[in-house]
This record gives sequence, structure tokens and C-alpha cells, in this order.
Amino acid sequence: GSEKSGWATLQSMKIPDVEEVQAMLQADEVLVEYYTIGDRFQAFIISRNKFEIVRNLTTTSTVRTALKGFTFQLSKFHLQAAYLESHAQLLLKAIQYHLRELYRHLIEPIQDKLDRPSLIFVPHHVLHYVPFHALYDGANYLVDAYAVSRGASASVLKICREKKIQRTEQDLVLAVADEMTPHINEEVAALRSLLPKGLFFVGREAREDKLRRYGPTAGKLHIAAHGIFRADNPMFSSLKLGDSWLNLFDIFNLQLGAELTVLSACETGMSAVWEGDELLGLARGFLYAGTPSLVVSLWTVNDRSTAQLMRRFYEALHRGASKARALQEAILEIKAAFPHPYHWAPFILMGKS
Repeated sequence: GSEKSGWATLQSMKIPDVEEVQAMLQADEVLVEYYTIGDRFQAFIISRNKFEIVRNLTTTSTVRTALKGFTFQLSKFHLQAAYLESHAQLLLKAIQYHLRELYRHLIEPIQDKLDRPSLIFVPHHVLHYVPFHALYDGANYLVDAYAVSRGASASVLKICREKKIQRTEQDLVLAVADEMTPHINEEVAALRSLLPKGLFFVGREAREDKLRRYGPTAGKLHIAAHGIFRADNPMFSSLKLGDSWLNLFDIFNLQLGAELTVLSACETGMSAVWEGDELLGLARGFLYAGTPSLVVSLWTVNDRSTAQLMRRFYEALHRGASKARALQEAILEIKAAFPHPYHWAPFILMGKS
């Protein structure tokens, strides 16, 4: 086609100036872009009619320490179910402590400037691993008050927002359950009723050729499959389809027309931060392939809560909620049933909200 592929567009994009960023924001949105000078974080805060800089929020080492504590708490969910049940309150308190620390350093200094109901975070450096919507002020999480999304960068966000969407009725669902992700079948069952015009390919049928054939014309693309993030070599991060592993190179070369891609596998959002702050997890691959909105998870999830969250998310979309609002509603509902952030906080919305 005449439109350049996502890869070509993203390779040649220019950095937008403040006025251009303001022009792409809705009246109810505030964009927060963090960046580092030396080892200190600064924040640009941009809304339609305001632009402010807040300097020296905190240091990268402080954030790293809090994140380390946070990921250690998440890792406890690999322990026995009986332990998790008997220590539920302690585990919740422990993770809230680290989320409170992150809030204190990253949100508190700019809190008074977050005066709109929708927040877009553009992370930098280690902040790509921070679940912003789960940051905790001691009483509430950010998601209790805001619809939260994120951009890989201001320029990628601009491209996502300007992309012309083809309106198609047909959705595409590829699902591959394995011993690591047995509840994927439950998720598929929920999706069948929510996406009545969907093409469903499950197990061995969920092959790469199906993605190449139907991906370009699908309205929504949902991939429920096991994802592996390779911290040592992010270019080899991959998704397990029915007949093969789909790595980052394969994804870059897809042509996707979907207005929304959901990767409900695991760790698909965990992008390595390379020089120049390039996000090179599976997430970036799908943005390159042309999808303007992407829902991905930051860590491996207990699938039962995922199936429920996905059901609520699609129901809200069906009712006409924006993607950011639909995810917020779904998260709040799952949070009421599963209070620990392990269950409700991994999913993030990237790109067009």
C-alpha cells in the first residue's frame, strides 16, 4: 500500500515539539514524560493549555531499589497457594509499601499538576517497569482516580494517534494454552460470546500463517499465548503460537490493521531499555507492525483473574467506553475481587487510548 509500514514510519519519525504534543491531547488528558539528567529524574507535564517542568524528582538508584522490592514481592506468587492464602494480608501490606515509595518519588512532587481524569505516562530508563496505575498514596491507587495509559515516546504516541483506522467487523483471536497457562481456554470461552464476529484459532490451529492472513484486516487482534521475554537479548523475545515461536523480527514484519491488539500472554510488556531508551520487548514489535493501541502485561499472571479482566474490558469497550476507561473499569472490578496488585496491575495500555 501507499502507507509506509509501521517500522518505516517509526524509524524516520521526528520528535514533536510541545505545541504538537498539546494539539494531539484531549481536553481531559495530562501527559507526563519523565527523563533523566545524570542520575536524576525530571518530568515534563503537558496538557492542552499548560506545559511545566518539574526538576530533580528523585534518583535512578532510589527508583531501582523500590522496584527491586516490588518485583521480589511479585516473585512470591510462585509459592504454594496455601502460603499465599494464609499470608494474604502481609503480602498485600508488603507490596503496598514499595508502591507507596514509588508514588512518593514519582507522583507526589507533581500531584497538584495532575488535574485531569486521564493520565498518559511516557516512561524513561527503569521507569518502563513501573506499573504507574498501581502507585499507592497510602489510601488509594492511581487507578482509583485516573484512567491511565502510556506511550513508548511522545513521537510514537503521535503516530499511533494519527493512524487511520480501517473499520472492520471481523476480529481475530489466536489462543494457545500450555501447562504454564492452562486458564487460557477459560479466556477463549469468554471471548467467544464477546466477539461474535471473531475468527477463533485455538491450539495447533493458532498458526503464524493465520496471523499473516487475517491480521491485516482484523479490527481487534487478541493473542492469548505464552510469551517469553529475553532480558539478555530482547530481539529474541517471542510468543508461542500453535506451530512456531514468533520472535521480534517476525512481528516487525507483520502488517497489522487492528485498531486494538491485546497480548494476554505473559511478560509481553517487559521491554528491555536499550541505549537511546528504545523499548525492545514484544510491545514495540506490535507498535512497529502497525497497531495503534496495545494492551500488554508487565509480568506473568495468574490466568483466572486475567480471563475475568479481559471479559470486563471487552464488555466496557462494547458499551462504547474509551480503551483507557474500559481498562480502568476492568481493573477496578478485578481489584475488588483480587486485592493484591499481582492480579490486577500487570495490564497496561500503550498507544492510542
